[in-house]
Amino acid sequence: MSKDSSRRTNEAHAVHRLIHHGRMMITPWHDATLRDHGFPTLSRYVEWYWLPILGPTALLALRRMASAFEWYSNGYECHVEELASSLGLTYTDGTHNPFTRAVSRLMYFGVVRGTAHSLDVRTHLPIVPHAHLTRLHPGLQASHDVFVSAERAAT
Repeated sequence: MSKDSSRRTNEAHAVHRLIHHGRMMITPWHDATLRDHGFPTLSRYVEWYWLPILGPTALLALRRMASAFEWYSNGYECHVEELASSLGLTYTDGTHNPFTRAVSRLMYFGVVRGTAHSLDVRTHLPIVPHAHLTRLHPGLQASHDVFVSAERAAT
């Protein structure tokens, strides 16, 4: 088993441990540095440049979880099967289901983290790291710096 594969398996188990009786606490993960130098999770930047890295399912799960902070600013308890279903995913107990895989992917990229009692979800994401940026389509790579510069100039 590769190091990456082993890490993803560990993350799937970490997600599974956070779910108790079909429920999971989701709390905001505030980071002052990313608030000042990153982009809001629900921003166009995240949609355009993080989507090809995280994948559509994981990004949609991230955005759905983060969007609820508008109403529940300190976090909330969700029914995992209901959340998964609202995303068009299935959830079954265990580590091999589409919802757990999507959240595990978010954990793998450091966008969420498991704590003893909750899943912390970033409210802001960093600029895409150079190593990931170089893997994007050349058109997205070309537009990235222009997008970031325009967004920075607007603030």
